[in-house]
Amino acid sequence: MTGITRHFPLDIIVSVLFQVPPVYEDGGDGAGTLLNCHRLNRLWREAASLSSLWEAHYKARYYHCDSVEEAQRWDEAAGTWKIMYGKRRSLDQQALSLLDHISNKRADRYPRAKLLVDMSFDVWDVLERLRDRPVDIFHEHADDAKYQTITQRYWAQSILQAIGRGYAVKVWSEYSQPPESSFSPPSFDTAMTVLSCFFGKSPVRIEVQLDSLADECKQSLLAKGLTFDVLDSKYDLEDLTRGTCQFMSSKGFGLAEPHNFLKVLNQFPHAYLSTNKETIPISLVHVFVAISRRLGIQASPIDFPAKVLVHVARPNSDVDLFLDVCRRDSPIINVTTEIHSTYERQLGIPAQEAVRYINPVGGAKMILRVARNILSASREGPDFSYGVSHCALQASLCIHLLLTNERQLASNILANVEILPLDCATYLPSVLAPALPMASEDLIRRTCESILTGEAESGVVIRRPDHKVTYFVGALFVHVRYGYAGCVLDWDIACSASEDWMMQMKVDALPRGRNQPFYHCVAADGSQRYVAEENIRLAKPTREIIQTLLELVPSLAMSFKAADLRNEDLGGRGRLLLSPEALLLHPDDDLVGQQWVETGELAC
Repeated sequence: MTGITRHFPLDIIVSVLFQVPPVYEDGGDGAGTLLNCHRLNRLWREAASLSSLWEAHYKARYYHCDSVEEAQRWDEAAGTWKIMYGKRRSLDQQALSLLDHISNKRADRYPRAKLLVDMSFDVWDVLERLRDRPVDIFHEHADDAKYQTITQRYWAQSILQAIGRGYAVKVWSEYSQPPESSFSPPSFDTAMTVLSCFFGKSPVRIEVQLDSLADECKQSLLAKGLTFDVLDSKYDLEDLTRGTCQFMSSKGFGLAEPHNFLKVLNQFPHAYLSTNKETIPISLVHVFVAISRRLGIQASPIDFPAKVLVHVARPNSDVDLFLDVCRRDSPIINVTTEIHSTYERQLGIPAQEAVRYINPVGGAKMILRVARNILSASREGPDFSYGVSHCALQASLCIHLLLTNERQLASNILANVEILPLDCATYLPSVLAPALPMASEDLIRRTCESILTGEAESGVVIRRPDHKVTYFVGALFVHVRYGYAGCVLDWDIACSASEDWMMQMKVDALPRGRNQPFYHCVAADGSQRYVAEENIRLAKPTREIIQTLLELVPSLAMSFKAADLRNEDLGGRGRLLLSPEALLLHPDDDLVGQQWVETGELAC
């Protein structure tokens, strides 16, 4: 900076600094520029300390917060945005330090994860930015700070999921509060929005998406000459609701084709607001109700047996509207000829009694319907991969535990969902369990304790010459007999399964029997497998195979930080590189894998 600019008048300096863009993407750091100016001299320091100057930078960097903690910080900062910025940056550094430990070390991992998750939405932004940084999958940018390993991304995403799941459970648990409590139940819109928290998606960003849709819809309806003023003689509720359905159709929303109806992502707003706009009725109803409520139209869902419908309260009238939002041009339903006859024909309920079944309902019944849809999709859905299933089934489990007395069903779900140690150290015992009846609370706590105990007991595995273990952790293979692709996670020098399992799988009928090495593996569909050494044939992986495997099985990133495909151009060998944690647990396997890639030889 020149001597001339050092001595600009204060008002000129302030004007210049207000031109610094508050950008924090693609390496931009507007606040860093302000801090550099802060160091020049007294005049520039005074200008760069102006509170209003920092407001835009704060709001550009911090989109989320814990509202209670934010209010306390605001009081402590006496309304000074620069101090607020400094307090949040301090939290960012604490979060990154905790995440670095969690990603690289097993000691105290889960107590530190609990500390990080308890920081809640105050650390969401820094974790989200880290998660969304480019990933060095193929170990080509090891010295470039812009890139992260898949292990770092995995833990950032996992912490976001734990924060989000705890938040969603808190929201849904308000449905079980006694009527005399001070809690008001969450709206249908809120209850549906937080479903995506189980995927680590921000509820704030989903609300903003819905706000934007409502604004667009309003402009579209106004352009057609419609009015939202109920006192205006031109006010027409039927035209408004019909126009809203047509607007949704123009934005790509509609009913899914039959073969896509059971896609589990159709239940989650981050998907049906983007990739899965052709979706199922309950999700279309959510979008319609969310838009309508933002426009002042009192729309609510109806838990109709065949499909979810919409009730719209007509101002100053007892004659309300009923809609099927799947019908773009003619959504309005004739209650007598369509609803009542359906109840009488399909359910045997007399038409005069059907009216009590078509009342608007709240969010609790709707999310319970979603939870049951998830279970149906888990049996028949076309997109039920491991990564999707883990998130979706945890949402279904929590809803069933919170909103029903079906403890046996919850136990069955719990037995078929992979519960990760991180969940057991964070939201399951601290948020879900206290909201449950005693028996269910005990079930959750015992499950969590068992999983965390098993995690703590796993130790270092050393190869010895007499082990004669051929393959290595990180090896990519094809099953000799069944043809599926997979990856080795661990090994035993002989089969350690139960006698019942060995009998069922006919282990003793194998040519090498039970006393050969057995490998703990994950298949490309995310399922856990226990494979005899004689059934493993090392594969020659491509980039596409590696990327697909990591996408379908996100938890692989706990054990592996990148892929080593140095001989890919020769159509040759490759492996997954061990994460710092896996390297500590399997110190010899890294050398065996390295030798295989470089020479094609396996050292037993």
